[in-house]
Amino acid sequence: MRQFSIERSLHILGPVLGKKRGVDVRIGGGQACTDGNTIWLPALPIDDAEAAVLGFGLLFHETNHVRYTDFTVAKGEGLVGALTNALEDIRIDGLGHHEYAGGRREEEHLVEALIRRGEAKSCTKDDHPAKILESYVMWRLEYDLLGIDAAKGMAEQVEQIFRETFPTGVQTKLDALMFGVRQCRSTFEVQALAQTIAQMLEEEARAKEEPQPEGQRRPKERPAGGRPSPLRQALDATAEDHASGIGELAQAAINTKGQEAPAANLPMPRGAASSVAPAVAEGASFSVEVKAATNALRQRLAGLLQAETLCRRYPAVAGKRIDTRRLCRIEAGDARMFVREVVGLKTDTAVQILVDRSGSMGSARGRGKSGTTRPIEVARASCYATALALAQVPGVIVAAAAFPGNGKDEVIVMAQFEERIDRQVARFASLEARGGTPMAQAMLWGAAQLLEQRKPRRILLVTTDGAYDQELGRAMVSKLKAVGIEALGIGIHCDVSHLFGRSRQIGAIADLPQAMFELLLDAIQRPVIH
Repeated sequence: MRQFSIERSLHILGPVLGKKRGVDVRIGGGQACTDGNTIWLPALPIDDAEAAVLGFGLLFHETNHVRYTDFTVAKGEGLVGALTNALEDIRIDGLGHHEYAGGRREEEHLVEALIRRGEAKSCTKDDHPAKILESYVMWRLEYDLLGIDAAKGMAEQVEQIFRETFPTGVQTKLDALMFGVRQCRSTFEVQALAQTIAQMLEEEARAKEEPQPEGQRRPKERPAGGRPSPLRQALDATAEDHASGIGELAQAAINTKGQEAPAANLPMPRGAASSVAPAVAEGASFSVEVKAATNALRQRLAGLLQAETLCRRYPAVAGKRIDTRRLCRIEAGDARMFVREVVGLKTDTAVQILVDRSGSMGSARGRGKSGTTRPIEVARASCYATALALAQVPGVIVAAAAFPGNGKDEVIVMAQFEERIDRQVARFASLEARGGTPMAQAMLWGAAQLLEQRKPRRILLVTTDGAYDQELGRAMVSKLKAVGIEALGIGIHCDVSHLFGRSRQIGAIADLPQAMFELLLDAIQRPVIH
C-alpha cells in the first residue's frame, strides 16, 4: 500500500486493519465497546482528523487485548484488579508494538489527543491515593517502558505527587516490582505481579501502623485525626476511587467525539449471496445473450489493453544486445544491428465494480427504443460483460457486487477476486432491483476488498441512477483517494462528476456498456500517480 495519511481514513482502514488482526470492526452506533470478537465504534464524523486519531488508537489498544489477553483469568478486586488492568495494558500494547509497525505511532497520537482534549489529566494532591498510585504506574510505564514520548510530562507530574503522598522508600520498591511486567508472558503472570505489588504495599502499610516506642515515632507519620494512611486508603479503595486506564480514557474521548459534531453512521456492510437462485438454463441463456450483445465491445476492450501490454522490439544503431538476424544488413549500409525493447503498459490492476440495484433501477425510466428493457437488466448485463473482458487482460483481476443487499448493511457479491467470472453467471442473472441507495456504504465495502489485493493500482467503478447521500459520497471519494483507490462513476440520468474525478453520464440505459468499457479503458491506460 502506498504511504498515505491513514489518520484521514478511519472508516475505510479501520475495518481493514481490524480484519488483518482477527477482529471485526463496526463503525456506527452510540457507544464504543467490545465483546472480545467485535469492536464497535460510535458513529463518527468522516472528515474529523481527531476522531480518526482517537479511533485508530482505540482500535490498536482493543485489538491487542483481543489478541493477547486471557479473559478467563480473574483479575481480582480492588487495588489488585486495578493494577492488573494497568499492567496488562502495558504488556499487550508492548506486544502490539512489535507485531504492528504503526502501533507505537498510533499510541503516541492517541496519548497526545487524550492530553490535548483533557481526558487524560495529571493527578493533584487532593486525588485519592489509589488514583495517584495507579496513575504513577500507568504513566511511568507508558513513557519509560513503551517509549511514548507524549506521556513524559504526565509521568513527571504524577511522580512528584506520588513522592509527596507516599512514605519514603515505597517508590523504590514499587519501581522494582512494576517494571517486572516486561518479563510477564501471560495475563496470569500479570495478575500474579499485581498481587505481589499489593502484598508489598500491605506490608508497608502495616509497618507504618505498628505502635512504636515513645520518642521514636515521627510526628509526620502520625495519622491526622485518626485518618488512615495513604497506603491504607489505596489498599481499601472503592470502585470510584481508581484511575482510568488508556482504553477507558480512549473510549470516553471517542464517545464524546461522536456527540460533538454531526456523525456518519457508516457501518461496514457484509458481502452476501443473492437470495434468488435462478435455474441453470436461465443463467446459461443470460450468458449467451450478454456475450452476443457485447462481443464487439468486449473484444475491443480486451484487445486494446492486451496490445498496450505487449513488449515491443525495434532495431537500433546502439544498444547492449546485438540482433544476429540483422548482421547481414551491414553490407547494405544498415547499421541498426542492436535490438531495443519498450516495455508495454503495466496493467497490474484490481477492479471492483459496484452496481446500484435500488428500486428505481427496475422502473421504466431510461428504457431503450423498444421500451422493454429495464435499467437493472442492462446494468447487470453490462457488469457481467465488463468483468468478462477485464478478466481476459493479463495482470487485471476483477470483482463485482451490487447494492443494497437483501439484509441491512449488506451488499450482494456477484463475483469475488479469486473466482472465475463465467462460473458466476447465475449470480448476475438473478440480480433484481429493490431497496434504497446506500452508495457510500457500498463504496466502503468495495474499498476494503480492494485494499486486500496486492496490486499497485486499485480501481472502484460505481454505476448509479442517483438518490444517494451526496455529502457522504463526496467524503467517501476523498477517503478512497487518500488510500490510493481511484473512484470512477457512471450516472444513469444523473451527473456524478461532482463526486468522481472521472465519470460518464448516460441518457439511455443502452449506452451503459459503451460508457463502462470506455471509462475503465481510459483509467487503466493512464499511468499510476504516486
